[in-house]
Amino acid sequence: MNLDGETNLKDRELITNNVKDNLLIKFEGTIEADKPNPNLDVWEGLLKSRDLGKPKPCSPKNLLLRGTTLKNTPYCFGVCIYVGNQTKIMMN
Repeated sequence: MNLDGETNLKDRELITNNVKDNLLIKFEGTIEADKPNPNLDVWEGLLKSRDLGKPKPCSPKNLLLRGTTLKNTPYCFGVCIYVGNQTKIMMN
């Protein structure tokens, strides 16, 4: 499935490099995110954690939409924010 009609790969970015893979099991924090909306190009959030110090802003570069296929990376860690009818693809 191609959400935006383009076939080129989209770069995604880490919110922070402060948390190492082996420490993720102990990571605690919260994510404040926009209310669900159908716009594929707009999303803002804020990652808050004592481990990070100040809150880290999130953008569409940090978001993997439902149906995304990962390429050129062996794995990723993530948090599910919207589910069911709240996903952007279901709202479109």
